[in-house]
Amino acid sequence: MSLLIVYHDKFRAVVSSDDRAISFNANGEPVALPERVCKFILVGGMIFACLGASDVTANLSRGFSRMIEDNPQLNVPQLSSILPLFLQRAFSNRRKDENRPMAFDNLESALIGFDDQTKRIRSYAFAAQDDFSPVETTSDPSNRIFALGHYGTSDRHVLERLTSSMRVADEKALPWIAAQLRSTLAELHEKYQVEVGQPSFYAAIDRNGIVELPADFPPAPAAAADALAAHLATTNKEQAFDGVTRFFLGSIMTPVAGGPDSIGFADGGPGAQIGMVNTFGLSSFRSTTSGLITVANPLNAIDGDLSTFCTLTLNAQTSPLSLIDLSWLDPPGITRKYSSIKVFVRMSIVSNTLNAAAVGQLSWFNNSTGASSLFDSETNWATGTPVAVATYSHALPAGTNISQIGVEAAMQTGAATTGTIVCRIYQVWVEAIE
Repeated sequence: MSLLIVYHDKFRAVVSSDDRAISFNANGEPVALPERVCKFILVGGMIFACLGASDVTANLSRGFSRMIEDNPQLNVPQLSSILPLFLQRAFSNRRKDENRPMAFDNLESALIGFDDQTKRIRSYAFAAQDDFSPVETTSDPSNRIFALGHYGTSDRHVLERLTSSMRVADEKALPWIAAQLRSTLAELHEKYQVEVGQPSFYAAIDRNGIVELPADFPPAPAAAADALAAHLATTNKEQAFDGVTRFFLGSIMTPVAGGPDSIGFADGGPGAQIGMVNTFGLSSFRSTTSGLITVANPLNAIDGDLSTFCTLTLNAQTSPLSLIDLSWLDPPGITRKYSSIKVFVRMSIVSNTLNAAAVGQLSWFNNSTGASSLFDSETNWATGTPVAVATYSHALPAGTNISQIGVEAAMQTGAATTGTIVCRIYQVWVEAIE
């Protein structure tokens, strides 16, 4: 069966496989063959993996490649509903080997790629024992690791140790993640020296497609067809400058559809630089409400996605007064010497049919000192008419403790007796320049 280990998060995925091919002697014992076989291919920016009999996996890989060539518009979720039929057919038509033990008579597969519709990595696993029903390994954002192939319950501690190390993967580059997969695969090879080969092949993808890893992480041989489509990324600035066709890309956040434009680091020439911009998201919320109100998806305001939103709806009522007081707080406390700190809120009022002006405000507060201040935009909070999507900001003292910053959005229907006001909060965040 060999072994494939996969890491994925919202925007990246890395896979590592061994190169082992085996046969079975008359006693049903596995025998290593001299051939080197990679357990995955890269097609159309996606990773397709198969573990099982070599003739079955080779036919499936060729068939998948042809399907993507003929239907490049297919995305990962669509393919996950198509693949089970092909996997079932290939497995039922497999060549029967009378020497193959039942434990090795299996087929497992995986499909990993970036889904343009949901704007995140999607991954699905398929196994013969479940009749190849698709299992989305990315359905739970906390899932980072899964493995296919030759391992058992006694290896649980090995994979749990790998999973634990991936708690810091968000802060690491792809080569670091690939190295952790390599180490785990090598450990299982030492335990199963015939059934599992050496860690030999690697692939990485992100939202832009295939990412080339350093030379000590060899790519799958079948990846050559996609090589021209790969973007060759490195975290070494000197290597990025070493060549007339290369360039250095700074670490700015690019906008999603509908989000505000990125301004970069104002690096238009000598003296124009503004330093490194650190962006901090908030991580929790609290609320106080009364009257005829609805608060929908409050965590959307701190999910890092400027295209999603929290919706605040107030229907006029004076007793008790319809009121919403929402606060978002707890950004990460990263201590540096910042030259300036600003807190931002992106919001809109999509409808306002109240028969009297609403009362509302945006403000920031400091949990540790009790200091607080209204945004300059508080007069735009409820003007009696809809307000287009806009980003409001407020400058904070440079010495403010980042981890103690909170943002409050408060609104009430006031004297209004009829009508409704609906507000959307798209995102709340902090930017600190050093």
